[in-house]
Amino acid sequence: MASHDFSSIKSPPKFDGLNFPIWKVKMTLFLKSIGVRVVNAIAKDFIEPQGDEDTYFNAMTKDYEANTKAQYALTQALNDDDLSRVLNCKSAYDVWNDLIVTHEGTFQVKIFKIDLLRFTI
Repeated sequence: MASHDFSSIKSPPKFDGLNFPIWKVKMTLFLKSIGVRVVNAIAKDFIEPQGDEDTYFNAMTKDYEANTKAQYALTQALNDDDLSRVLNCKSAYDVWNDLIVTHEGTFQVKIFKIDLLRFTI
C-alpha cells in the first residue's frame, strides 16, 4: 500500500473559470491546510496597519502574514481573466468576495435565478 506525503502540497488548486463551486471547496481546504488564520483571512476583512512596522502588535503581524499568504494563494490559483479582476484588491477577503460575486452573483441575482427557474417550469 502506497504511503502519501501531503506535506509536499505547495500549490493551490488552479481555477480555469469553470465549475467555481468545486474550486471554491478545494481552495478553502487548501487555505485551511496552510493555517487557521489563513482561511480566516477570507472570512473577515483585513485593514492593513498604518505606521512603522516595529509598532505592529504580534497578533496584528500574524493576521497580516495570514492575509498575505491567503491573497498570494488565491492569485496564484487564478487564470489571467480572473486575476485581472482582482489585481487591485487590498486583502484576501476582497479577492474572495470579488470571485464569489463574479462567479455566483450577489444574493439578489441568486433569488432572481431561483424565481426564473420557478416560473419556467
